[in-house]
Amino acid sequence: MRLGDPADGWAAIRARPDRADLISAWENRRAALAAYRAALTTTGIAPDTVLGSLLHLHCLRANGINTDTERACHRLARAAALSWTARTRGTP
Repeated sequence: MRLGDPADGWAAIRARPDRADLISAWENRRAALAAYRAALTTTGIAPDTVLGSLLHLHCLRANGINTDTERACHRLARAAALSWTARTRGTP
C-alpha cells in the first residue's frame, strides 16, 4: 500500500533504484485511467458498475486464470479504496 501512496509525493517509489521505470508506469496508468473514466462519463456509465469486470480482466491478463490471486487483488483494491476514503473524507 505504501508504494502506491501519493500522499507523500510518492516517496516509497522515489526511494527505489528502479524509480524511473515505476514512475513512468504510474504516470501511464494515471493517464489511461483518466481517459477510461472520461469515456465512461460521456456514455453515462457509472464507474462502479464496471469495476468488478475491470479488476477481473486485469487479473486475468496479468496472471492467467488464478482465483486465489484474483481474490487477493480484489482484497487489495478494497483495502486501497477504504484507505483512500478514510484519508480523504471531507476533502474536495
